[in-house]
Amino acid sequence: MSVATSPVFYSPRLKVLMRDDHLFVIGTFQNDMEARLAEAVLDANGIDASIIGDNAAGMLPYLNAMHPIRLVVKESDVEVALALLSGQSTG
Repeated sequence: MSVATSPVFYSPRLKVLMRDDHLFVIGTFQNDMEARLAEAVLDANGIDASIIGDNAAGMLPYLNAMHPIRLVVKESDVEVALALLSGQSTG
């Protein structure tokens, strides 16, 4: 089953990202808050990103140790996204 059609990983935002470009994992996180913060940084800078992960809606947080939460972006945004998350200037 592909990531785009899996009920665990499906999100409309991910489907839109996958339509035009290949996705690349640019970071892994042990908790949802860190992943959402990184996603917000990218979103605030005009980069579409999506989070892939499953911990049973927070009921089984130990699953993140075996399957970290992944932050993905389009191939064309990888370099800028990594620079933003590392605190480097992109201008």
